[in-house]
Amino acid sequence: GSDSSSSAAPATDRSPQGTVEGFFAAIMEGDSAAALTFVDTNGMSKTYITDDIIKASNELAPIPDLVVSEPDPTTLSDYSADVPVSYMLGDVPVSVTYSLSSKTNGDFEVRNATSSIYLGGTFDGAEVLLNGQPVTTEDIEVLFGAYQLSTNDPNLTLIGAEELLLATEPYESLSTSAISVGVSETGKVAFHEAVNAAVTACIASVNFVAGCGIDITGNLSDGTVLTDGTIIRTLSSDATLALTNLNPRPTGPRRGLGSGSAKLGLHACAGWAGERAGGGRS
Repeated sequence: GSDSSSSAAPATDRSPQGTVEGFFAAIMEGDSAAALTFVDTNGMSKTYITDDIIKASNELAPIPDLVVSEPDPTTLSDYSADVPVSYMLGDVPVSVTYSLSSKTNGDFEVRNATSSIYLGGTFDGAEVLLNGQPVTTEDIEVLFGAYQLSTNDPNLTLIGAEELLLATEPYESLSTSAISVGVSETGKVAFHEAVNAAVTACIASVNFVAGCGIDITGNLSDGTVLTDGTIIRTLSSDATLALTNLNPRPTGPRRGLGSGSAKLGLHACAGWAGERAGGGRS
């Protein structure tokens, strides 16, 4: 086998073993362009195969103790080969076999070199980062390594994203089922400030139409006639407590869009609070 502590195989060595060694060496150096020269890129999306993302992977989970073994003799031919590899991805031991095929010039290249991450559904509308870089698609292809999701929206947080997504097998799908979108402490403060401001403005209105779900007409049930512009509204203690205990949550496609109030679904929550608060009298 070949130990990673020795110098990497030169790029001109495109034997099966040399190809895999060159592939790993390029990734360990954070050189995405060099890494792609060792793989079959036909049909591959390279959007998230960048130097920054690969370097961040190396920081999250370094790759010590790399051993690239000689090809399995039962699979070796002029056209294909299987090359066993073992290494540590951070503190996780990995043993994997890469399948290679030869090009028309005789150089070998790694097949099925990427893994996939799907960000639909749960992450809809959230501003997601992959290893610190913005994600603009639901389907992501990555080379082997360690990946962490986060968000640059100060009002949101990704719960469970502290667990790294480890791409270790060719053509595997990395599960994000343990990760969900939540409201950050900053978002909770923004939510309550927006709700309180909206309710305060509503209660302060002296008109029939307050614009927050507690509009009234000109007559009370006992026949009292009210005059628009003279209305006084108050909140009951129960309504005040309900406002204090409101818990925000991200809501669908509005996540990551517009102002903080729209982003966190505050308009709907403020309207609910106003309805619960009740009407006023002259």
